[in-house]
Amino acid sequence: MARILIVEDEAILAFNTKMELIRLGHEVIGIADNGADAVNIAMERHPEIILMDIVLKGSMNGIEATGIINKDNGCRIIYMTGHTDTATIDMAMKTKHIGFLFKPVELYMLKDAIEKALQ
Repeated sequence: MARILIVEDEAILAFNTKMELIRLGHEVIGIADNGADAVNIAMERHPEIILMDIVLKGSMNGIEATGIINKDNGCRIIYMTGHTDTATIDMAMKTKHIGFLFKPVELYMLKDAIEKALQ
């Protein structure tokens, strides 16, 4: 079981991901729809894993939030994104993360990514 923060600005997708994670036996410690909230929750609740969308509401995207979180927190970040353009992926690759899940995310892929993150 892992303590997981979901950072996703699409409410239905965030809810569905939360339900899948709970069904897999994980604890969802929060859902953030913007980078600032993601940073605050990560600093306060210390998740083991963050599922981080790249394009978020507000002025801070998921890549910027990851950079801030990585400075002060040792959690593992998995990008979960629908943006697969080279520029976005190149920017994300410069941050400390453990992988990518491309939307739409299949349950077996989510389960596998989390299991690998916990090893």
